[in-house]
Amino acid sequence: MMEWLIRFQIVAVIFCMAGLANAGQKLEMPVPLVEAGIAYKNKGSDRFMPTLIRGSRLQSTDNTSLSQANTMLRAIEAHYGRFLGIEMIGAVSVSESTRVVYFVINYERGLLYGVADLYKTKREEIVTNSNVNTELGQIVPPDILAKLR
Repeated sequence: MMEWLIRFQIVAVIFCMAGLANAGQKLEMPVPLVEAGIAYKNKGSDRFMPTLIRGSRLQSTDNTSLSQANTMLRAIEAHYGRFLGIEMIGAVSVSESTRVVYFVINYERGLLYGVADLYKTKREEIVTNSNVNTELGQIVPPDILAKLR
């Protein structure tokens, strides 16, 4: 009986260590977010959205929506300072072809929380929907937040 208990404890420790190792791993940033971040840093906020939605149906969105997004990013920069980069919060696979990615856009004096729906085409992954907000609870659902804490 004691030998069985020791084996059980060893197995439990191994599983816990494996879980901790995976918890510390960095999530891989989706290519559209990487490219949009580079465009933002090198060419300014007006290039973020067009680069993020390249290849998707959103690319043909009316110019008013794109202009509003650009205006919003410029307003954020006016309050939060210079864009610094993007970090992943987490991702949820919805299907083999679709995932939802949660991220943070960092500025000198603050951040935006973001979410993007990504769809895997035959050639690449594209953003089919995206949203940002200064409030974490408006972007990341409570069940996802619970897993992150």
